[in-house]
Amino acid sequence: MFNVNNDREPPYDTPSHLEIKQCIESHLSTSNCVSCTVPLPYFSVPMWVAKQSDVVSPLNYLYCVCCECGLKLNTPGQLMIMISLGMDSEQTISMTWRVCLRGMCCNPDLLEHSVYYPFILSSQQHLISIIETGWSSFDTQTECTGCSHWECKFTDDIIKQYQLYNEHTVLDQLLWHFYDIKLDVVTPLVYNKCARTTCGIPLKYCKNSVACDTCRKMVYCSEKCVEEHHCEAYYKFWLLALLKVNTAYGVKSRPQDSKWT
Repeated sequence: MFNVNNDREPPYDTPSHLEIKQCIESHLSTSNCVSCTVPLPYFSVPMWVAKQSDVVSPLNYLYCVCCECGLKLNTPGQLMIMISLGMDSEQTISMTWRVCLRGMCCNPDLLEHSVYYPFILSSQQHLISIIETGWSSFDTQTECTGCSHWECKFTDDIIKQYQLYNEHTVLDQLLWHFYDIKLDVVTPLVYNKCARTTCGIPLKYCKNSVACDTCRKMVYCSEKCVEEHHCEAYYKFWLLALLKVNTAYGVKSRPQDSKWT
């Protein structure tokens, strides 16, 4: 673990971010893949396999390599969800995802508005259920990308015939969907201690704990411990990830209507 025995980073070379991403995308069994990273309001410290000879997969490097620039992490890092989509020749969409870290090298202010999460090796497991629920409710064939009318519906045959979908637009739609349904990947990672820095009482001993309904990352043992904090809607980062995807891939966003003004 970071800073144990004064170790600040892995003592061996690490693969590039691109190599790690390609390993994740290989699970999709298609070359037509796109990926995005979604920031979470948590930070943790890097961890790495003690001996490089014990590394069994490039995925072992997810917790010690910055997911944006590929540098070895020698500072705390922000938890990120890397989502990858793939599309085969039949335009069937598949998804895979992993929890990773973004270091201060790419986000110097990550500690200011994030909450410490100590169980980084358990983060993937804690999010599986909620992300699978969000994915299972997503239908790639329910939105029309062939015209400007968002409510227009095409049949599956027409969509496939005219190849109206590509992996970029589906990634755009998936992030919109997660934002629409307010998919909550914050609550599963709440640390079991009062969020007030001067308290820290384990929440399992508290009968009247209080959670912030807006950000959901701050949970206090009682009303007495509730304090002001930087707060944004717990699902807002899906929108931030969407804007980043649109910038990176030039994807056409959902047409504006009264619902989105």
